[in-house]
Amino acid sequence: MCYIAFTKSGLIYASFVRFQNTYTNTDKLINAAEELARTGECDAEEIYLVAQELETVVNKFASRVQRRRRLVDSAVLFYTQEKQVRILFALIFLLPENLG
Repeated sequence: MCYIAFTKSGLIYASFVRFQNTYTNTDKLINAAEELARTGECDAEEIYLVAQELETVVNKFASRVQRRRRLVDSAVLFYTQEKQVRILFALIFLLPENLG
């Protein structure tokens, strides 16, 4: 059971790393929106409102991702230490048999 949780926490962490692309794509979209607004091809005010809304959504997303990352980091640390404690207990319980 603990091994499954440990593996799952590792998979979740890998998934978090893939989220980093979201920020890069958002920056590109916002830069493109600013360029579009400067060219005058579209209503600049409307473009800036949409870009601002995108930034708000991404900031909320980033906040949730940070909370998730802290949780995943804690889970990985916990299950890593739990595994080490299990190994130590196994060694301690086997030690008297080897001495005896």
